[in-house]
Amino acid sequence: MPTVLVIDDQKETVRLIESILATRKIETISAPKAQEGLALMRQHLPDVVIMDLLLPEIDGFTAIEMMKDDEDLQDIPVIAITAASIAHTHERLREVGADAFIGKPFQIPQLINLVERFIK
Repeated sequence: MPTVLVIDDQKETVRLIESILATRKIETISAPKAQEGLALMRQHLPDVVIMDLLLPEIDGFTAIEMMKDDEDLQDIPVIAITAASIAHTHERLREVGADAFIGKPFQIPQLINLVERFIK
């Protein structure tokens, strides 16, 4: 069964994503902070990571950079998720190595299509 790691400090968002992906028989694990998420990545090696950009302590941009600098994690696709849709956000995401971006609020079919595109 494919696994998606959701790193988001908003419990409602995590629950929504979990329920959406459960309908597609995709397992989810979650963390409210980047450091916890990075530890879970190393432990589970998920198929896809959905990363909020506005996280406490370490933001999503920095967490993605840390992933992409880690030989064991760099090939895991990252879908960045945020309410910010400013042009420089998209440019910065490309710089740090995010594989895709989805804005909040997101459309359910768009989220499913993005996740399924990256599942191997």
